[in-house]
Amino acid sequence: MISARTNVAGLAAARMFSGAGDRLDVIANRVSSGLKVAGALDDASSFSIAQGIRGEIKAYGAVQQSLRGLSGNIGVSIAGATGIVDLIGTLKEKAVDYASADADGKALVQADIDALVNQIDLLANAATYNGVNLINATQ
Repeated sequence: MISARTNVAGLAAARMFSGAGDRLDVIANRVSSGLKVAGALDDASSFSIAQGIRGEIKAYGAVQQSLRGLSGNIGVSIAGATGIVDLIGTLKEKAVDYASADADGKALVQADIDALVNQIDLLANAATYNGVNLINATQ
C-alpha cells in the first residue's frame, strides 16, 4: 500500500490541489460578491480604488433618497396648488354672482365666498410633507 507520506509525487499533487482549492475559494468569493478584490491583501491599489467607489455609491444613494423626499414634497405641493387654483376659479364665479345679486343674495354669496376662502386656507395648510410646506410660508 502506498500512502501520501511515502509517495513524494502524491504529496506534491495533494499540496497542489489543496492550494488550488484555496485559490478557488477566493475566486468564488470574488465572483459571488462582484468584487475584483476580496481584501487589501489581494491588490492594495485596486482595493483602495474599490473602497472609494463604494463610498461614492453610498453617497449617490443618500442623494437619491433626498431627491425622492423632495419629489414627494413637490408632489404634495402641486396637488395643493391645483386644488387652490380650482377654488379660485369658483371664487371668480362667485364674484360675478355677487355683482349681479340683490342685497339678500349678496349676503348668501358672501357666505359662499368666505367658505371658499376658508377651504383655500385649509388646503394651503394641509399641503405638508415631512414637515415642509411649500405653499404656506408661515408653517
